[in-house]
Amino acid sequence: WQSILGSLTSGVQCEAFTAMPKQEIVEATVSDAEDTREWAVERLKVLSRLSPWRLLRHFLSTRTAVDMDTFFDEFQCAALFIDISGFSAITEKLIGEYGLNGAEQLAEHLNRNLGEICEKLTEAGGDIIKFAGDACLCVFAVDPSLEEGSAVYRTDLAQKVLLATRLSIDCIAALEAKQYEVMGTTLTAHSGIGVGAVTGFLAGGEFKRSECARSIRI
Repeated sequence: WQSILGSLTSGVQCEAFTAMPKQEIVEATVSDAEDTREWAVERLKVLSRLSPWRLLRHFLSTRTAVDMDTFFDEFQCAALFIDISGFSAITEKLIGEYGLNGAEQLAEHLNRNLGEICEKLTEAGGDIIKFAGDACLCVFAVDPSLEEGSAVYRTDLAQKVLLATRLSIDCIAALEAKQYEVMGTTLTAHSGIGVGAVTGFLAGGEFKRSECARSIRI
């Protein structure tokens, strides 16, 4: 994906990308790049959904590959963890009843419900940095241009906490309002919110694969 992004960002001023929202970066990259092929544009949009946006932003702003040995990311944020309840029971019922076909049905139900939650979070400016089965972890980072510890900085962090809280309530309420039932089990959700510094680094290396690990100090 780095070669795709490299071709798209050729000739684009990327310094300001570190603070730009995801959609604005995608639009700027696509509109400013010359001789951009349609397939590359579509792949950029897909990659922005599959990769933590902080990693893509790092590449767009530096034009360099993400080095496992040197990559280090630290920022203040409000972190929202949302977990859909009920899929464990549904998994047992679907697999027991339909076997491998049950796994496909499970994926469909999961994508439909968790996908709606993820869409709401990203539209509000959140960056989903981790999936864990039927749960996701989304961060709302403080504006990096603000001076840490200043009154404006603290206000921005407080606003991110309020935003995460409101989205948590809205997402859970929307899921419960649907009364989404699968094989006698109705889906619900619960959440947790943390506030503090996040440290990110890359772990792994086998077969050129890596995992973006995050440590949140609350």
